[in-house]
Amino acid sequence: MSLFHSTNIVGFNCTYSQQQMSCVPSFVLKRQGQPVNDLTFWNRRDNDEDNLKLITAYRGGVTDVDIWLMKTRRVVASIEAETGATASVLSVAEFNDHLVTLDRDGWLKLYDGNTMARKTKLGLGDVGFCKASVLRHNPSMLVALPGDTKSSVTIWSLRDTCIATRLLPPAHLDQLGMVMSVQLLSDRFLVAGYEDGSVLLWNVPECKVQCSALSLFQEPVMALDAWLAGGDVIECVCASVGNQLTRLRFDVSVNDVGLARKDIELVNDGVSCVRIRNDGKLFASAGWDFKVRVFGMKKMKPLAVLDYHNAAIHSVDFADRWDGDNITKYLACSSKDNKVSVYNIFN
Repeated sequence: MSLFHSTNIVGFNCTYSQQQMSCVPSFVLKRQGQPVNDLTFWNRRDNDEDNLKLITAYRGGVTDVDIWLMKTRRVVASIEAETGATASVLSVAEFNDHLVTLDRDGWLKLYDGNTMARKTKLGLGDVGFCKASVLRHNPSMLVALPGDTKSSVTIWSLRDTCIATRLLPPAHLDQLGMVMSVQLLSDRFLVAGYEDGSVLLWNVPECKVQCSALSLFQEPVMALDAWLAGGDVIECVCASVGNQLTRLRFDVSVNDVGLARKDIELVNDGVSCVRIRNDGKLFASAGWDFKVRVFGMKKMKPLAVLDYHNAAIHSVDFADRWDGDNITKYLACSSKDNKVSVYNIFN
């Protein structure tokens, strides 16, 4: 009897064996001979299938960013690296019809989403490996990233080109080390992961730590994502260089914030990125073993393993594409192998 047969798991076109399940991408994008450091979907008008784009950011070469139209799977615009410079984009994001990039050298740049002309350039110094986090649909155009002092987080207003908020840990948390990951959830809450393996929930208006999960990992928090789960609940998924994947659930409805924790073990060490789907039902993790793993959020049940790439995964993102009343749910993955794989996921 054959050990292999086809099945449909969470909408993926999958084949699995007794040892491993494998899923085939719907399509693969590749234009630059450069590692794809980061990516994000961009839909400037809700429920418009013809306008869904994918933004890819690169390291090495002469192009910083490509913008792909998902309908045609072709590049429709690009942002070139500055004259004499080599692309080294750490992260890319979109909001308010603008694009924001953060370079490894600490340059934060704001581009007009229509003309791709640069509007703002801020030199922030060393940001380590932490990607910027933007608050979409906010008139102040807020961006969070590591501050200029150890363990601090700075929130910039790109509309006003000034610092909106500085988050400085209290004296008794002097062991946190560098800020490794940030997620700006609203103008009220921010989640940050630190070098010592701790995760903090910040109350942004009051500039204070709302809740702390200290020393979750023995190594730095390498990957983190969070979302507002509804009501007064915040869910966060985070990971480090080991094989532990952790979900934290903060309940901010009470004065003493409630904290629930669930851990699972992965097959291999090293997680470089995690992403929660916008409906909170699924999340994906990816990392050093070249694989992307998809989980159900509620029970953290593994649902699929995506093993198309042959180098480390740098970034993943989810998006919805509408065609009338029909919806296609995408998952895109970028890799050091210079490719972007895109999967079609059912709800």
